[in-house]
Amino acid sequence: MSHWRGLRGGGFHSVAGVQILAAKRLPPGGFSSCPTEPKVISTATATVATLTVTQGATGTSSATSSTSSSVSGYVPPTNVMLALDCPNLDGQHQTVTLGSQSWTFKMECDMDYLGSVTIVAVTVYALQDCLKACASYNRNLQSNGCIAIEFGANMTFLEPNDFGTCWLKNGTGTVYLSGSNPNPHAAAVLVS
Repeated sequence: MSHWRGLRGGGFHSVAGVQILAAKRLPPGGFSSCPTEPKVISTATATVATLTVTQGATGTSSATSSTSSSVSGYVPPTNVMLALDCPNLDGQHQTVTLGSQSWTFKMECDMDYLGSVTIVAVTVYALQDCLKACASYNRNLQSNGCIAIEFGANMTFLEPNDFGTCWLKNGTGTVYLSGSNPNPHAAAVLVS
């Protein structure tokens, strides 16, 4: 279940007659250590033209006018610990379905697959999104090029040092068991 909360006191913002809800995803339980004010990453401008038609004695006249408004984008924080239900995930199977296709992964806590097996690092905010990225990669390639993932929960450390929180893997390489690593993470291997 996703938990959503509007920004800046919640609610909708209206731009050119269109309602926009600025929201951020909250972890299960609905609590977040995220700052309350978003950072601006970009500004979009919308322009709306209004046509006014009046009927006069000599014919029809019309006038147009336009207005513009801007909306700021939201930058999620990177100084948080993401939810990771380890060791409860150990040995569990997680299934991702995209359209009519499904991929099932076996979870292992405090494990990583090392070596030249990383396809790409991406930033995600939930383990399920990392699994979905692997499944999407496979769906788009129409093959199982992504056969494993690693998901790290310590975004404060991982973003500036490893440039992501999710690593798609094309192999299992060397298995690394981390034990009491201060950077909680889990690996998953594609089983079907």
